[in-house]
Amino acid sequence: MKRLCIFCFYDKNGVVDSYIEYLLNDLRSCSAYIIVVVNGSVNFDGRLILQKYSNQIIIRRNMGFDGGAYKEILTCYMSLEELKQYDEIVLCNDTFYGPFIPFEKIFKKMENQVCDFWGLNYIDNIIAEHIQSYFLVFKKRIRKEDLLEFFEMCVDKDSVRVTDLIAQFEGGMFSFLKNKGYKSGVYTQPNNVDIYVSPNYAVKEYGFPIMKKKCFDYATYHEDNVVDLLQFLFFNAKYDINMILENAKRLYDFECNQRQLLFHTSDKIEKKMAFVLNISRENILSFLGRQKSVYIYGIGNFGKRFYYGYHYLINNFCGFIVSSDQETAEISIQGYPVLRITDIKDKGIGIVVALGRGNTDEVRPSLKEFENVLYFFP
Repeated sequence: MKRLCIFCFYDKNGVVDSYIEYLLNDLRSCSAYIIVVVNGSVNFDGRLILQKYSNQIIIRRNMGFDGGAYKEILTCYMSLEELKQYDEIVLCNDTFYGPFIPFEKIFKKMENQVCDFWGLNYIDNIIAEHIQSYFLVFKKRIRKEDLLEFFEMCVDKDSVRVTDLIAQFEGGMFSFLKNKGYKSGVYTQPNNVDIYVSPNYAVKEYGFPIMKKKCFDYATYHEDNVVDLLQFLFFNAKYDINMILENAKRLYDFECNQRQLLFHTSDKIEKKMAFVLNISRENILSFLGRQKSVYIYGIGNFGKRFYYGYHYLINNFCGFIVSSDQETAEISIQGYPVLRITDIKDKGIGIVVALGRGNTDEVRPSLKEFENVLYFFP
């Protein structure tokens, strides 16, 4: 199997920690050619490490996150004929620790799964179903032309908003490839566990082979769940948890040593599930199917994710709506206009209110005159 691996690296200080070295070494055992693309900069010692495990290093400005980096490599640095030489293309970034199971075993299992593209975990929150993009594999049946078409059409390599990139890249790629007739696959059985708050449950119950670095971020950090996972890895995995502790201390000020881990006990372990809308996909599709034209109210995370997840299923999509007093520099998204609610004169059009609960309650009064409105939060 001839695989091309494009690995995206970013560190605000340009430091390559030991977990990256381990990750690249494991990827090297499964890849014929590895391109490391650096978003921003890498220090001298770090560059030596990256050179050791890769065939080529490309340094670019820190724009567009990982999706932008992949787009630049695939569309600017490689020709279609070069891409066609490979049986599989792997896109991987540095936002996780692991793998706790060798990639060789993971690839072996997925070779036997009937699918055209796959990743390590699948999420369906109804707004958009997708495979998380920190690790993606595209098998031979996927036409390289289709892959390039997606990146050229949907991914902004200069994006500075991570929510836009997630909507374009994760949700957008999944719906694009499914619309082309390709079949998705996933290594870990779909379970909807929040892998950031409850990584211990994801690994211990479902065999999830990695731990996201974001588990240590203040917004998602759950001390007892994190320590429970580290204890489990110490006793059950052939993975040196010092690689995790080293990086977590440098980036997140996580102070812990192996002795503290071994003697830590807690009854506050929590299994948190990922967010899912309290509305069915069937209801959404039924609503869309009844409308002659549709607007999406909202240009934030929900609005853009809904667009990239569903726009192939909308008969006549007309654009996006914002509140009359909302300040925005965006006048169009993917060629569709961004209009204020006061500009919409046809009260019979279909409107999908793709906003959070609080914002939904704020705009509800302005939509009373409209006949066909679908709310994420009724």
